[in-house]
Amino acid sequence: MTHSAVIASLVKAYFSGSRIATSLGLPLAKKKRSKAMTFAGKIGLGILLAISFGYMAVMLGFNFYSYQVTGQSLLGTSSLGFFMALVIDFVILLVFSLFSTSGIFYRTKENQLLMTLPITKSDLMISRLIISYLSFFVMHLFVCLPAIVVLFFLPFSLSSLLGALIFLVLSPLVPEAISAFLVTLSIRIGWRKNSRKGGELAFSIILILAIILVYGLGMRMMYATLMEDSASIMPLIELATVAMKYLAPMTFLAKAAAGEMSIGFVWYLLIFAGVCILAELYIRKHFFYCVSVVQNGGGATRKSSHSVLYKAQSPIISLYRREWTNLLSSSGFAFELFGETFIPVILIVMYSAMGIIGQMSEQISMISSSPSFPAIITAALLFMAVMNMCSSTSISRQGKYFYLDRSLPCDSSTFVKAKLLFHMVFGFAPSCLYYAVCVAFFKISPLWLAWMIPMSFLAYLVSGACGLYFDYKSPMLDWKTAQQAVKQNKNGLLGMGMGLAYILVQGAAYYFLTSLISPILGIIATLVIGACSSMLFLDLAFKQASKAYSPA
Repeated sequence: MTHSAVIASLVKAYFSGSRIATSLGLPLAKKKRSKAMTFAGKIGLGILLAISFGYMAVMLGFNFYSYQVTGQSLLGTSSLGFFMALVIDFVILLVFSLFSTSGIFYRTKENQLLMTLPITKSDLMISRLIISYLSFFVMHLFVCLPAIVVLFFLPFSLSSLLGALIFLVLSPLVPEAISAFLVTLSIRIGWRKNSRKGGELAFSIILILAIILVYGLGMRMMYATLMEDSASIMPLIELATVAMKYLAPMTFLAKAAAGEMSIGFVWYLLIFAGVCILAELYIRKHFFYCVSVVQNGGGATRKSSHSVLYKAQSPIISLYRREWTNLLSSSGFAFELFGETFIPVILIVMYSAMGIIGQMSEQISMISSSPSFPAIITAALLFMAVMNMCSSTSISRQGKYFYLDRSLPCDSSTFVKAKLLFHMVFGFAPSCLYYAVCVAFFKISPLWLAWMIPMSFLAYLVSGACGLYFDYKSPMLDWKTAQQAVKQNKNGLLGMGMGLAYILVQGAAYYFLTSLISPILGIIATLVIGACSSMLFLDLAFKQASKAYSPA
């Protein structure tokens, strides 16, 4: 077989389920598939996803356009929007590929078979890089396509077309090659497992902050452009100028795409080729060594020099601590779930970057005297409470280890209680702080906390029990990457949908009873609805867990 045929076979084998035996023609036992969603459900889910991603893509497009317009008016360049798209795309691909590069290159179990076959290091390494490229190409398109659309608001030229094609096809290879180099280097120098997780968590935080700041600054520039208030964004323009100076490769491509620097293509392609070739040479040199180290348990967690006293704990506490271990075992899990929990903090940072936090405070102060204002704050925080996937992906996050739970000397209710305890500590505890801050900041009577806190408790209890019911009923245990267990899990959407319905029912009851009879009756009704809903979903969760843990 030619080198290209070998590489194509390796890539095809990976995406057909990482089963090399299938490509070699060896028989495999067919696994029974779970019943798929109905056609109507697929259509509905597809429409919801299309609307969500379409909205986010449009907002990205508006941000890139605002950068482009601002650059034209204040910097005399049309390349600022395309430059920011290149930066965002690079950061996103670098961070996300860091989470999975180790698994694609070195930790996949198929390497044990591949290393015994007559496959060169170059073929194997190039196939891994192509797999990484294809795995994140859809994510790349999410940023790339809005930027290309905005680019064509400029006068059309061959330079613009070439810039769009290079961004579309070649640019993802740079962050993925750098990611592969960094992972290889970390294994080569013996970076320990705890340090690796800390690094991934740090990159996750950097990614969140980068996206929030770029989005917020883009909206701020758009607002300033519309209001013709250029003085308020001059510091941001100076920051963009410095960024374009030090990120020269991206500046070259952006200026070439905007028709301002034709030779920029040449400089970008030279730097692109240099980065990829250097990364390829280093990875190829140390590829088999890194595979051997990883397959033999290299980079394991360092043993503590202090003696550890193990104490007897109740089964619920032990399983609760296991939930934390499972969450922190993957940066993909932590990135998704911590992001959902700290949405209020993220929004505050984003609005501060946009420069509208002061205007929002003034507008809120105008309605804070309204009798219904505490209920509005409560509804907003309750909405954030049910929009999480902590419990609705809890069983799925265990993967195939879930089947080991059947051998533990615990009944099904113990597992449910432990998972609910984790859900409440992870979500309800921070929410109490959010309510206290809102009461203090908006000068609401502290007596409202006597209603807000129980409402939040019931919302998290309903959300947790409902999510567990869906995930016990149809867990997604066969996944390759951590992101699949959370992002691509339909149980998360079902849990959030049911939580939203719960909030709408409570809101409708409160509105009509408060308007027609008495606010006190509206408060009592919401608590009664919450208590009844929690008992209903708890009963469903316990029953479904009993079926899930029973011997097959």
